[in-house]
Amino acid sequence: MDPRGRDFQECLDSCSRNLPAKIIIITAGPMLLETTRAVVKPFQAKYSTIDFVVGSTDIANKRQQVGHAIGMVKTKITVFLDDHVFWGPKLLESILQPFQDQFVGMVATNKRVRRQGGQLWRRCWNMLGALYLERHNFEIRATNAIDGGVFVVSGRTCAIRTQILQQQDFLSSSLNERFLFGKCGPLAADDDNFITRYVVKSGWDIKVQYSQEACIETTVGVDSPVVKKFLAIVDPLLLYLLTKTDWYSQVKYPAGPLLGLACWILLTKVVKVYAYYARHPEDIVLFPVYVCFAYFHSLIKLYALLTFYNCAWSGRNLAVIPMAQDTS
Repeated sequence: MDPRGRDFQECLDSCSRNLPAKIIIITAGPMLLETTRAVVKPFQAKYSTIDFVVGSTDIANKRQQVGHAIGMVKTKITVFLDDHVFWGPKLLESILQPFQDQFVGMVATNKRVRRQGGQLWRRCWNMLGALYLERHNFEIRATNAIDGGVFVVSGRTCAIRTQILQQQDFLSSSLNERFLFGKCGPLAADDDNFITRYVVKSGWDIKVQYSQEACIETTVGVDSPVVKKFLAIVDPLLLYLLTKTDWYSQVKYPAGPLLGLACWILLTKVVKVYAYYARHPEDIVLFPVYVCFAYFHSLIKLYALLTFYNCAWSGRNLAVIPMAQDTS
C-alpha cells in the first residue's frame, strides 16, 4: 500500500463518499503507519461522521491484516476494500440490498478495470486485465444463477456478515491454512478463496450484485517481468492433428471443416468477453493478443503447478516493508 499514491487517496475518498460508519485501514510497518495517519487526517476533517481507524500489523500479510481489523468492527456488515479500487457514490447502498435475505452471508460486486492509454504494450496489458475481470464476472454470475455457487468472491470489494468473520474458528483457520497434507503453508495468498469456502461451509448463501451502482473500478499493473520473459504462442495443435486423421484425408474439401472448427474455437473465446468489446469496440483490433495470451496462460498454469509449494504473494515485494510497531 502506498498511502501517498494517487490510487490510495482516490480509493479512500470514493469509499468515504458512501458514508460508511467506520473505515479501518490496516498497513504494515511503523513508517507506513505514521504516513497513513498523516494522509488520513484531511479525510477525517472532510468526513466528520465517519470513524477512521488506522493500524498496522507486524508483517505485510493480508490475512493477518484482516484478522487484526475484525475485532474493531461493530456493524452487522463488513465490506472489504483493496487500496487500488474505486467506488461509485451508491455502491455501498447497492451491495447491502441482498442482505435483506436472512440466508445471504456474502455479496460479490461487478468489477471493471480502469482504461489506460499510452504505448501499445500498456494498452494490451490493460485490456488483458479488463478481460480477466470480465470473464470473472461472467462465470460467477452464471454459476450463481444456476445453483447459487461461485468459484470465488473477489476480495477487491465484497460484503460479508460480520458474525461470520467473528466466529470462533474463522481467524485461526485463516491464519493456519495449509495444503499438501499440512506440509505446505501457512498460506499468505488466496485469502478471498478461503473466505468464500468458509462462507459456503458455514451454510450461508452467496449473491452477486451485478448492477451499475455496484460496479467497482480497479487498476492493473502494466509492467510484468514474468510475462515479458515469454513469447505468446498460439497453439495450433488441435487443427494440426485434425489434418492427420483418416477423416480429413477422405474429405474432398477439407478447408471447410477446418474453417468451421477454427470458428468454433474462436466463438468459445468470445462468449465471456463480448460485453467488454461491445463497450470498447476500438479494442477489437487487439483481440488476437487476447487469443494468444489465452494459450500462453496455459504455460503460466503449468509453471504454477511446478512451483505449487511457493504460496506467497508474488505481485509485491513485501520484504522491503520494515517491521511494524503496535497499532493504535
